Amino acid sequence: MMNIYKYFKKALKQPRNQAGFGLSDIIVAITIVSLGTSVSAAYLDDTMAAARDAQRMGNIKQVQTALNLYYDDNLVYPISSSDEPTIEAWQDMKVYLEDNQPWPYMPKVPVDPLDEGEYQFKYWSNGQVFKLIYETEDVNDESPRIVWGL
Repeated sequence: MMNIYKYFKKALKQPRNQAGFGLSDIIVAITIVSLGTSVSAAYLDDTMAAARDAQRMGNIKQVQTALNLYYDDNLVYPISSSDEPTIEAWQDMKVYLEDNQPWPYMPKVPVDPLDEGEYQFKYWSNGQVFKLIYETEDVNDESPRIVWGL
């Protein structure tokens, strides 16, 4: 342990006639910063996926609340034309929530944070119950997630 201390003390000691950093000092600093950046970038990707999953859950809760408000006013949920949840039914349901006059139930129905094919929201309703389905990016999560409204 003492040998390492002496080595670094000698390596870091600069002659009095030199000012600034040497090339080896700059290379070591760049290497350390690069390693730290690459390690943090790997963890950032997982964190971003978890943040998008949390946003999906929040979006679904907002739509669920808006659908319940719609039901309170109309005594029926927006009815879908299919027998199972679909992306098309989600698009149809958006019209009922966004275009209600004079006040919409939602100014804009949210879309999935990635807005890509496998992560789009799906909707189904027979008028008395509704079902919302969405996927998560977490591989340990049981997808799809299903939210019911009665």
